[in-house]
Amino acid sequence: MTYDSERVFYESVASSVRARLLKANREGKVFRMALSGGSTPGPLYDRLSSMSDIDWSRIELYEVDERMVPKTDKQSNKRLIEETFIKKLSAQPKKWQYFDTGLDRNEALDVYERGLDKTDPTFFDLVLLGLGMDGHTASLFPDSPPLQESKRWVAHTTTEEFDVKDRLTLTYPALESSEEIFFIVKGKEKSAVISELQNSNLKSSKLPAARLLQLEKTMLFFGDF
Repeated sequence: MTYDSERVFYESVASSVRARLLKANREGKVFRMALSGGSTPGPLYDRLSSMSDIDWSRIELYEVDERMVPKTDKQSNKRLIEETFIKKLSAQPKKWQYFDTGLDRNEALDVYERGLDKTDPTFFDLVLLGLGMDGHTASLFPDSPPLQESKRWVAHTTTEEFDVKDRLTLTYPALESSEEIFFIVKGKEKSAVISELQNSNLKSSKLPAARLLQLEKTMLFFGDF
């Protein structure tokens, strides 16, 4: 779905997420949602946090990826998600699982992975993802070794394209365990990469997001403004 209005764009995404949260609430189910950082989801989180009809105590929240910086650093995804979303909720979520950058890198990965049920083929109910100009999503970058990961649900990865090179991220097996995936993307400058992703040959594509974007359970919300 493509939108030329920022307001309508965010309201549409928020409405879609809300519908799924309310359905789980009505059915008495725990809802597991994985959250991305970055500037794009901020207004979405603000809208979601104001929804008083959601029973957040039955919602489990998970961090999609993290930069290896202190938890209080301005580039920390944990900090962004907490300040724009979690701290504003009427009730604290049932669970908030993040990559603990206060630990050794390998320990942080191990601790996070122990909080996931890898035997559950649909562990997550919903994963919210962004999209980079290079086609990366989460912290899965082009030609990155974690793209080949088939067993572990978490990985350490690096990038030369950004200031913070070391990252911790969910891998394809974890992301693909979700019932649904929402790509939340805005900016006219991303029209070209979206077109390439939608028309790419999955087997030959070097854009990490291609594998996820072409799944039937994936929805793309694109703000073309």
